[in-house]
Amino acid sequence: PFQFFAREVLGLPFVQRPEETVGPGPREEGLLCHAILRECYRRLLPWQDRVFKMGRELVRALLEEAGRKEFAAYAEGNAVGYPVAWEVLQERLLDLLSEMIQRDLEALAQTGYRPLAFEVACRTVFSDETGDILLQGLPLQGRLDRIDLHPKEGRYRVIDYKYKTGRNPQQEDRDLLSAAIRGQRLQMPFYLLLAKGYAVRCSSGRCTSARSVSPGIGAD
Repeated sequence: PFQFFAREVLGLPFVQRPEETVGPGPREEGLLCHAILRECYRRLLPWQDRVFKMGRELVRALLEEAGRKEFAAYAEGNAVGYPVAWEVLQERLLDLLSEMIQRDLEALAQTGYRPLAFEVACRTVFSDETGDILLQGLPLQGRLDRIDLHPKEGRYRVIDYKYKTGRNPQQEDRDLLSAAIRGQRLQMPFYLLLAKGYAVRCSSGRCTSARSVSPGIGAD
């Protein structure tokens, strides 16, 4: 009875006891990864093409700077469970992201793309180009994890981060093009429409690029 009174009459929120919390779940871990990647790449931007000559140790140092900031921000407003488990989780996520960033930097060096913007809020409407009269004029909005630009070719691409805890991805995730055609995975087609509107705004000078963060380690 008192719980009902406190919740429904007094409007008090439910507060979970820290000692009963096992720590962040898969969703929270994914959000932490997103935040750390965003912050880390912003710290890498001032290096420009010199970033491809950086050693693993320096990339890891910048990643840990970004991680400390985001982990502290999360712990300030959320229960993180047992201290040892929280420390182990931080190290595991940093190891995962360190390997991911190294592979991404290698791919960027080979393809010529460069990160342009992060966490981009986009909005557009379905037009005649969609081919479905029922969708025309319907608003579409979303937030893109990252947009890359190929400076020489003037091409854009959308990077969508995915954090999966299972070992084997689903069949639909292995072939996104076929899954999109079948209507099983619609996120990427929607992102394509949103990114197209972003590219149009950029061509007319009405978009902003990613804000860089001066690295704490000298960029000489």
